[in-house]
Amino acid sequence: MPLVMVLCAFVISAPQTFPKTALKPALKEAKKLNRLILAEFWTFNTEPSRSYAERVLSDPAILRWLSRNAVGARVNVDFNKTLRERFFVKKVPCLLLLDTDLHIWARIEGPKRPEQILKVLNQALSEKKAFEQAESDLKRNPNDIEALLKRFRGFLRREEGKNAEAVLKRLRSLDPESKKVPYGRLAFELAARVYEPRKQVDAAIRLYSEAARWAAGRKPSLRCDSLFRAANLKLFQKEFETAAKLLELLLKEFKRFPDRSKAMYTLGLIYVRHLKQIERGREILEKVRDGYADRFALAAEKLLDLIDRGQVEAIR
Repeated sequence: MPLVMVLCAFVISAPQTFPKTALKPALKEAKKLNRLILAEFWTFNTEPSRSYAERVLSDPAILRWLSRNAVGARVNVDFNKTLRERFFVKKVPCLLLLDTDLHIWARIEGPKRPEQILKVLNQALSEKKAFEQAESDLKRNPNDIEALLKRFRGFLRREEGKNAEAVLKRLRSLDPESKKVPYGRLAFELAARVYEPRKQVDAAIRLYSEAARWAAGRKPSLRCDSLFRAANLKLFQKEFETAAKLLELLLKEFKRFPDRSKAMYTLGLIYVRHLKQIERGREILEKVRDGYADRFALAAEKLLDLIDRGQVEAIR
């Protein structure tokens, strides 16, 4: 009978919905239980954010995962600007898996299905465990490349750009020929996942440039993506001549790639609007108009019409 009563009490006390606990008390509870924190950042103002906790996060499989691994918390971004900025929450709903030092171990932005959420959470647990083991291994052997790669992955997950880049430099010094370490791919990933989203443009450009140099002659698709992203960031910085040179190089090296029409259109626009080389820009835009059947071809046609009517100043 006592066992039955205990089981009944457990069933009765088991959470039926995702907790509504604020982050501060959730952190206190997580420290007490030695668990992580699964925090949902949400808003009253939009769906699916408003009902996400009830419709998705209260799925039985997620609640079971939560009961084993973490404490749930909810953060309303309408009233918690400081937390929203600290954790760089730009899109809701947003789930963050945090440790008790408030390091990020998983970021899940936008509405997802329960099975998608669980996949990311379980992968985060695996990489956190690998990171902790790597830290132990590196105390014994600071030059352990496999452990350093796991440390890099951990810092990347925690979105700690400077720490991840320091590990990347260490890896490059240990493996300058890149026999074990895909340096360029890791540099690209760091730029794309940490620096560019945070508008740390100079750091992102530096790493995209390093990725492009590393990929030359060995990973064409990586070089293509790196050049394109670096060009777009130079455009963001209003360094139009550099952006144009990068796009010219990209188009010269790669005759076909998914964003070629966009790259050509952007280059034509730069020549017409910013560098005032109208004929060069017209030549490129005509190639976009005549060679593609997408939105950039339509946009190129509109720009060419403005050029023909002498309304270059109206181009935005």
